[in-house]
Amino acid sequence: RASGSRGVAEEVQGDEGGQQEVEAGGGARARARRHASAYWQRLKTVGSWIRYELSDFLYHAMVLMVERGVTWEDITRELADR
Repeated sequence: RASGSRGVAEEVQGDEGGQQEVEAGGGARARARRHASAYWQRLKTVGSWIRYELSDFLYHAMVLMVERGVTWEDITRELADR
């Protein structure tokens, strides 16, 4: 198992591939592996990988914030209290 950024990227590849397999239904493992490989090729540099993953995370967090009525002020207040 790889360590550092490569290890994290491989973990994300697995997550992304698994997500694709679930979305596509059974029998899609080869397609999921190809997707994961293409994913890593597009995000070769750590900087672009971090930007991509954080953007994806923040997008989903903001959707959840809107659904639950949480504001950025609520978040910054929570962080300041820590």
